[in-house]
Amino acid sequence: MPTSSLPEHLDAATRRRLERDFADLRSEYAPLLGADVVEQCLQATLDRMTSARGQSPFVPLLAQRFAREQLGALAQGEGLVDKTVPEVLFVCVHDAGRSQIAAAMLSQRARGTVHVRTAGTSPTSDINPRVAEVLDQRGLFHSGAYAKPLTDTVVRAADVVVTLGCADAVTPIAGQERFDWDIPDPEGKQPADIAAICDDLELRVAELLEHLRPLRP
Repeated sequence: MPTSSLPEHLDAATRRRLERDFADLRSEYAPLLGADVVEQCLQATLDRMTSARGQSPFVPLLAQRFAREQLGALAQGEGLVDKTVPEVLFVCVHDAGRSQIAAAMLSQRARGTVHVRTAGTSPTSDINPRVAEVLDQRGLFHSGAYAKPLTDTVVRAADVVVTLGCADAVTPIAGQERFDWDIPDPEGKQPADIAAICDDLELRVAELLEHLRPLRP
């Protein structure tokens, strides 16, 4: 079976962790998607995550999570696995503010009856710290959130795509619902302004969840 080429600049511990995690993903997804498809996904993940994050200690964890999300979305998009709940994708420019707020709110409200993904057209390396602070104040779980690039794979897997400030970034797919929310970017905003953005998003997320009710289990 072909193996992904790990970048030489990664330290030995990071390489061992990635090798172990990727071996698990091969065992899980190769029988479903095929070894070549899985390997292409793993290599694309390495190219994205390691080039953007260098020697970050979070590379193994984020690479594993990103690869798993891409492989799962690919299996859904190809109709190889059944969806147990509606899939919602929030897309903004940096995937560090608006999309993360909306995802945290929807995940909390839906309580497992909706699966949420996020992506950015130009993702940053970290979540906006002021956004994280406001989410903490509102009791919204976000510790596992991280910015990730937009891919065709997650778009195809989504039942609903919500764009925030990047309406032209996602090509419509037949049968897929689209919403474009005109929400200001919280980047550079003061906490009070971010709180107002959160209030706006909270109303929209509540309406979206009601809209999804017929699709929820």
